[in-house]
Amino acid sequence: MFGQRLGLALVAAALVTSGSFVVDAQRVDGKQLNDMHAEMVQAVNAERAKAKLPPLCYNAKLNKAAQDHSQDQANSKSMSHQGSTGSSLEDRMKQVGFKWSTLAENVAAGQKSVADVMKSWMNSTDHRDNILGEHKFFGMGHALASSDTYGIYWTQNFGSADGESCEGGSNESGVQPTQAPYPKPTNPAPQPQPQPQPQPQPQPQPQPQPQPQPQPQPTLAPQPKPDQRPVSPGTRAPTSKNHKKCQST
Repeated sequence: MFGQRLGLALVAAALVTSGSFVVDAQRVDGKQLNDMHAEMVQAVNAERAKAKLPPLCYNAKLNKAAQDHSQDQANSKSMSHQGSTGSSLEDRMKQVGFKWSTLAENVAAGQKSVADVMKSWMNSTDHRDNILGEHKFFGMGHALASSDTYGIYWTQNFGSADGESCEGGSNESGVQPTQAPYPKPTNPAPQPQPQPQPQPQPQPQPQPQPQPQPQPQPTLAPQPKPDQRPVSPGTRAPTSKNHKKCQST
């Protein structure tokens, strides 16, 4: 179910300034207005971060509706969710072409700084619920009224809508908070040049010296010994008496 929630109007009974940007009730130039816009979305997203909610981003249509309503209140010197012509919040969304699926609005008067008005809203249950609602986009309005009881009129618009984008071109699914400026690049420190590392010199490996291998000694074949055969003694001629001859057989 798509819904709308209107925060109760807030009037500052006492004005307590803080360290945030303080509005000069007589004049706000373009730079001051830009500073206030940056401070406001940062303050809203800081509260959402505490509640673990995604950040919101500015939407051009919600910004226009919020600014027109703040100026209308300043002109009529009357703080209300209803415009001087009787317009409702839905009427103002239709005028800027914001086809909302969720919608909410906070108004306040008299606070001199973003910090003061945010403190007032966060101390009110209905306004706090709007700031922490399930929305994607955000718009802010601020207008001054001279010779007026309050002097300053604030408006916050919250909403979601198909086909809408963040101011600056982001698509609706990529809602991003206002980003802090990127730090300027610094000159990179000189990198040390690699020093040639000494390469180990190959050490000559000792070459094995050939060792004399024992040569086999030739085995001398045994020389045959002369056969010592018995030799028969010569026969001697008899010198005296006849003897029989002896002959070995």
